Amino acid sequence: MSFNFDLYSANSGYVAAAADHLDVAYGEAGLAAHGLDTLFDDTRWDAPSFLAAADLIAEFRSQVVHLSALVGDAKGALWAEFDRVAMAWGVA
Repeated sequence: MSFNFDLYSANSGYVAAAADHLDVAYGEAGLAAHGLDTLFDDTRWDAPSFLAAADLIAEFRSQVVHLSALVGDAKGALWAEFDRVAMAWGVA
């Protein structure tokens, strides 16, 4: 039991660090999406080159939002798997 608990404690630090990195990535993706929304709303897009740029920015924004959702899903999956393994070890 002590070995399992020590292993759980050691690995929980790595999981927490990974979750922290995912939080940062999630926040950065959200900020990028917000910045693109602001740029899109505050700029005149009636010239043909700007219309083309608007399409590219809109596509990039949708990819950033998708990335943000994936990071959130990955974080949830990471903790769920760690909890599942901890229960198998009998320490959760």
